[in-house]
Amino acid sequence: MSTAQYKYRPINQSVDEIRVLNLRPGSFDDPISCDLTHHRLQHDSDYEALSYCWGDPTPCRQISIGTASVMVTESAHCALRHLRFKDRPRRIWIDAICINQADTNEKNHQVQQMARIYKGAWRVLAWLGPARPGSNKAIGLVKAVVAKYDRDPSMKESIGEPIDVWQAVTALAQLLERPYWNRTWI
Repeated sequence: MSTAQYKYRPINQSVDEIRVLNLRPGSFDDPISCDLTHHRLQHDSDYEALSYCWGDPTPCRQISIGTASVMVTESAHCALRHLRFKDRPRRIWIDAICINQADTNEKNHQVQQMARIYKGAWRVLAWLGPARPGSNKAIGLVKAVVAKYDRDPSMKESIGEPIDVWQAVTALAQLLERPYWNRTWI
């Protein structure tokens, strides 16, 4: 990885510009490599917005942006590692990287635009953290509830194994106790 620190090019605030992270493909253990591009904020964009919990705010993991690098939190690094495609790039707006955290003026402006940034994304990804024991049961319960009320046969088939309701409820409770649900934006 590069040791040169990434230099953010200023965004054009007068046209509501944002940066989008172009996450390069790779296997799970490959170093995180990406580019940042500037785009006007609009409602028919081709990026996904990532909603996640920062966790410890101390940047401790290095990622490559072009030929330079930037330090990110463990949580952001973990999310990118899990969300990266093996065979194609992925375009993601992630606040910790797409906003120049050293520029208070830019941070203030971008925070005011957060609702528009999320609304402008073609999809919002909610990263709750890596799987824990019971996570699959909790997701299975959510799928079962959705299938029951949605009446979509293909969804019912995707649930898989029969669900032990008490185990699933306990697993769902553990999922809902994660710090993500206490965030202001949620």
